Amino acid sequence: MKSPLWHALLALSLTATASYAVPIDATLAFAATGGYWESTGRGGAYRVLVFSGGFEHVSSRVVAEWVAEAGGASATAAVVSEHELVGFGFFSLGAPELARLKDGVRVTLSGVETHTPERKVTCVFDLHPKGQVTVVRQCG
Repeated sequence: MKSPLWHALLALSLTATASYAVPIDATLAFAATGGYWESTGRGGAYRVLVFSGGFEHVSSRVVAEWVAEAGGASATAAVVSEHELVGFGFFSLGAPELARLKDGVRVTLSGVETHTPERKVTCVFDLHPKGQVTVVRQCG
């Protein structure tokens, strides 16, 4: 198991390895990186992205990514798997909370229903190596 300092350095390297400007989606509201996965000789961090859009009824789309660490001094990190956790249209969600599990990371999302904002929602997903997702608690 890698140390917390190693994970912090990995997270920094995932954001700072590119030597060129990369356009960022303007709808990206939150990003969180945490945990560590290993599979088929590769390893890296989990990243969860929350995109928000809309006018009168803001809704969120949430995507989980498995980001492989860079292979060498000149290599860059790469997304090797991606899974949509929540689609646009039904919920407006805040920053994801990530907690380490024995074999992955737990993602907790909190927010409100898009068309009924007084109704709070919580969604929980477990991310595992090899791009696998377990729905612990569906939104709503």
